[in-house]
Amino acid sequence: MRGPPGLVLAGGASRRMGQDKALMPISGEAMAPRMARRLAEAGCTPVCLVGRQVGLHGRGWPVVQEDEAAPRHPLSGVASGLRWAAALGSPLALVVPCDLLFVEVEDLAALLSAGAATVAVAAGSTQPL
Repeated sequence: MRGPPGLVLAGGASRRMGQDKALMPISGEAMAPRMARRLAEAGCTPVCLVGRQVGLHGRGWPVVQEDEAAPRHPLSGVASGLRWAAALGSPLALVVPCDLLFVEVEDLAALLSAGAATVAVAAGSTQPL
């Protein structure tokens, strides 16, 4: 069975990091492509990177450009990615930020198996992404 599309939010400004966080290597692999690979391994198909920066291209995953006129905010990336998923005919998509360093493929597969809108709760507070 084909899973829903996977969207990796990778368009942040990375002001605190001093470099593009989405392209920072973690165990030899840039964060955004690493997360895209994990989404694909969990069953998402297709998977894309969502962002504005040129450096996302050529990383082995399609890139959905955020609307340049939209405010710089994660929800702008979510909106762009969901438009892409809707154009594919998918009513659902799994959306994750590129910097979920410790999420495992099994965790993502569990979210997919829920088959509905899911919001993460950690340490008693709702996590918007």
